[in-house]
Amino acid sequence: MTETETWRPVVGYEGLYEVSDRGSVRSHSSWKRGELLKPKSNRRGYQRVSLWRDGQRRYRKVHHLVLHAFVGPRPEGHQAAHWNGCKTDNRLNNLRWASAADNVADTIRLGRHVSARKVACLRGHAYSPDNTYTDSRGWRQCRECQRDRARARDRRRRAQAEVAA
Repeated sequence: MTETETWRPVVGYEGLYEVSDRGSVRSHSSWKRGELLKPKSNRRGYQRVSLWRDGQRRYRKVHHLVLHAFVGPRPEGHQAAHWNGCKTDNRLNNLRWASAADNVADTIRLGRHVSARKVACLRGHAYSPDNTYTDSRGWRQCRECQRDRARARDRRRRAQAEVAA
């Protein structure tokens, strides 16, 4: 059974354009009513469409249009994120507002981050599930290196305490 496509007005272009939960954009003007706009990819691979209002053309990313219409305005400090990492998959169920760290974590999860191919940290400790965690910036960290830093910090504190005593 197929679900019906849901359409909502494009925020800021109400009465002129509509966007669907499947990532389609159509004109709602009297002379091109219902005509689907053909998205083009920008230099970074994201799909965008050309929207006209008051005689001015503006390019808008399709995933932003979908999120604004169906989820709401972008929260402060957030950006659009694709769950599956595919920049051209603008279906609502593949999109969400996320922090920059969440977006980086997605690239790591999908194996697309430049460091995701690394199998060991700079000191040679293996990036195994038990020895790896993701920090607040979304960067992969080595637990063994973290333990080494904590031990060194404790040694310095003990040495300073002995000198003070």
